[in-house]
Amino acid sequence: MRVDRLLSMLLIISGKGAVTGKELAEHFEVSLRTIYRDIEKISEAGIPIASSSGKGGGYYIMDSYNISSLFLNRMRLIRL
Repeated sequence: MRVDRLLSMLLIISGKGAVTGKELAEHFEVSLRTIYRDIEKISEAGIPIASSSGKGGGYYIMDSYNISSLFLNRMRLIRL
């Protein structure tokens, strides 16, 4: 399911720091193009995903963003 994959991608990226599209595609057993679309959807949701190229590069969540606050806010909304 796509929502599960998007959430899992966020958790992986936030935990590892930088993850390549190829690593994500292999992990989720989808195409690299699917990962590109998923990254775009995450960005559209307001989560600042950036990428860097070259050795050691990949997708990462910008330092200025605290992903844990996203989950806390959503949990508070669900409980209300």
